[in-house]
Amino acid sequence: MKNLNRRPGMLPGAVQSKSVGPPLHPGLKKRLSMVLMLLALPFVVAVSLHAQKSRAGQPVIATGTQSSAPDALYLDVAEVDPNPNDDICKRIANTWHAFGQLNGANADSAVIDARSIRSAPPATTLACDSDPFMDPVTKLTTSHHGVLLLGNQLIQTTVPWMIPSFIQVEGLGETLTSKNAYNTTLQAAPNYSYGGYIGNPTICAANSLVCLGHGVQSFRAQIRHLTVDCNFVNSCIGVYNGAAEEGSYAQDVTITNAPAAGLEVNLAQFTGGGGGMYNGAVNSGPYRNITIDFTGSCANICTASTVGVLVENTGSMSNYGGVVRAFDGVTVSGANAGATLGQGILIEGASTQVTNSHVEYFPTSIQIGADGVVTNGVELANLFLSNTNTGTGVSIVQDQASLKTGDVFITGLNFEGPEYAVIDQVGGKSLKDCFIAIYAVGHMSGSSNAVVISTSPYVAGGHNSVPTGPQGCKQ
Repeated sequence: MKNLNRRPGMLPGAVQSKSVGPPLHPGLKKRLSMVLMLLALPFVVAVSLHAQKSRAGQPVIATGTQSSAPDALYLDVAEVDPNPNDDICKRIANTWHAFGQLNGANADSAVIDARSIRSAPPATTLACDSDPFMDPVTKLTTSHHGVLLLGNQLIQTTVPWMIPSFIQVEGLGETLTSKNAYNTTLQAAPNYSYGGYIGNPTICAANSLVCLGHGVQSFRAQIRHLTVDCNFVNSCIGVYNGAAEEGSYAQDVTITNAPAAGLEVNLAQFTGGGGGMYNGAVNSGPYRNITIDFTGSCANICTASTVGVLVENTGSMSNYGGVVRAFDGVTVSGANAGATLGQGILIEGASTQVTNSHVEYFPTSIQIGADGVVTNGVELANLFLSNTNTGTGVSIVQDQASLKTGDVFITGLNFEGPEYAVIDQVGGKSLKDCFIAIYAVGHMSGSSNAVVISTSPYVAGGHNSVPTGPQGCKQ
């Protein structure tokens, strides 16, 4: 008997199923299949994400309308290490280590957020007694990169903060002393003492509070939006860079109460791992929006060697061509120091640029060069130097042994004070102008003075001892 349910081409015995309604159009059938696959996707994603590692302190990110996953690149220090008995630096170090555990040995950049950590009343400070960038297990500097966020905190430290390569430490802003607001402050503990980096103190100098670079040649070590307070600790240097090169800087930073130097940048060469020779802080910067001042008297510990900004090369190869990429928007004030200080800005053995800056209440606002150190290639632009009663604006000092210091270019100098705006040993000129549009001095050849080009009317006549404004240049 003929099987009426078998279509042509069907195997014998096969029975065609009865359809309800007309058959689906091929295109519609394909679209329906895609819709079913998309509806199943959140379930598949949720199952796969459920197996990912997670822990307290990781924000949740949405991966779909009904799914989420932990943000593996962001960790909250207060949640990762909730132990209030651990100091803030130990908790930060533990969090760097936890990031590596979550993401594997090859994990790279993270955001480590310490902003929610607060001191326990009645304490108003957070203690730091260990290196925040030292892995607690390996005892080596963390190999991870990224950003460390600090909050409205006064962190009192007994150890230097040495910033490794490709790590940026960012606070909530500089302290406004007149408002008694902490914002973010790294402060030297009263007993602070640091002997300098073992084996080579030019990498991180003795009694430095913050060092850019962590013991080796470093890159992109950065600090931003915070205050560094030496707290009048004897011989303290606020921020020091002797090892961090390109991309390394301090920006939007206030440095207070530093009896040795507020900011020190050293281009001295040093031998690193494998016997390689490295050029200190060469090509670092720009250092921008830096304020250096004193919140009280340092008469008992500040001396004539106290410097606001020190740019130097303490190595055997003085001025090997090393450049620091500018100091811009710098304010250096000795108004509250209550002591006779040294130079507001001292540049010796290095080439750099200082722009859009102000120095006040230092016997010498800016000194370029020093006897025994060759200094070339320094540019100053748009500066206001004010020494209310005595003092020199810009002093250019010749290296008497080599007679090779020179090549200094000054534009837009505004000087306030009864003494000399410029004293130049290289070009043999001393000027009492209140305003100098251009002053440029080359370098000496033989025993003759260097060529001088200037808009000052007194350059052609040699040393000028006659003030050009009322009471010298005291306006």
